[in-house]
Amino acid sequence: MFNYVKNFFKVNNSSDSSIVFSDVNCDVHDYSSNVDLVLKNACINRSISLIVNSITSLNFVVFKDGVKDNSSFVFNILCNPSDSVYFSDFIETFVWNFLIYGNSFVLLNKNELNSFDLINLPSSTSVYLNESKTKVAGYTYSINEKKQNFVANNKDLPLVGHFKRFNPTNTWYGYSFIDPVRSSANLYQQIDRHNLSVISNGGRPSGILSISPSKMLTSEEKVDFAKRFKEQNAGPDKAGQIFVLNGDCQWHQLSGTVKDMDYSDAARRAVRSIASGLGVPANLVGDLSISGENSRANIDGLFEIFNKSTVMPLANKISQFLTNFFRTIDSKIEIKLVDDNGKIE
Repeated sequence: MFNYVKNFFKVNNSSDSSIVFSDVNCDVHDYSSNVDLVLKNACINRSISLIVNSITSLNFVVFKDGVKDNSSFVFNILCNPSDSVYFSDFIETFVWNFLIYGNSFVLLNKNELNSFDLINLPSSTSVYLNESKTKVAGYTYSINEKKQNFVANNKDLPLVGHFKRFNPTNTWYGYSFIDPVRSSANLYQQIDRHNLSVISNGGRPSGILSISPSKMLTSEEKVDFAKRFKEQNAGPDKAGQIFVLNGDCQWHQLSGTVKDMDYSDAARRAVRSIASGLGVPANLVGDLSISGENSRANIDGLFEIFNKSTVMPLANKISQFLTNFFRTIDSKIEIKLVDDNGKIE
């Protein structure tokens, strides 16, 4: 069954003049700020998680000569891409990398046990060009301070595939999905920091109980009075009850200011901007601010729009990428999306 891959295990010729791994590296971008936003911004994290989870739940099926295949080399690889890693784990990492960095690099190689590994390369993987800087000549990445170089577009293992998003500013690297929503994400972060600062440094009590100057209390009396007042009126079981004060006491209720409410409105707008920029309806990431948008019928409709406009286009591009990647080994292979009824989507 593996006869057609016997010729793909040659050792790469490092003296090949078509590739230089020394001084023609493309610009490598620092994506640490993107990772920081994913880790700290709940809206971005939730939006990307929705996309990733939706794609990992889809059925990627291998076809050979137009017939569903359950025995080929490619089918076995996708069932078990590497040791203890299922295809859902592989595709989850693949999509996370793509959405955060705009690039996903995959490597197909033979391991020490003479079986095959399909792995996601780290985000630090770099693209190298040929001497004329007109096309990709190879890829490189470092692991444990050891640099690994791979020739591009060759017919030998190891094979490297580069799945990237269109980038209007760079031909060789993809454009991160997070970049267009960065300003809204930073606004959301600043609002969170502001509100936390208000709570930490200037948080207001729910009200003030003032007592007539003729009834000045000692420090001990204040503590005792506050304790008794809290015991009598605080807590969920006592919410809404009526309490009576004598003429020497007055209760002043404190509420949020217009400025505070503006911050809340700005936060909602930031959430909607982030979600829409990532292709996710804001209601699906927790924005319930507009009455009437959250009926079951409306949510179902939003999920349908989300699947048709965001999930399926990306999933189809991934299936096309995997098809072209494995056709380097077997030209008859095709990877398609199939629904639960076995119908090709």
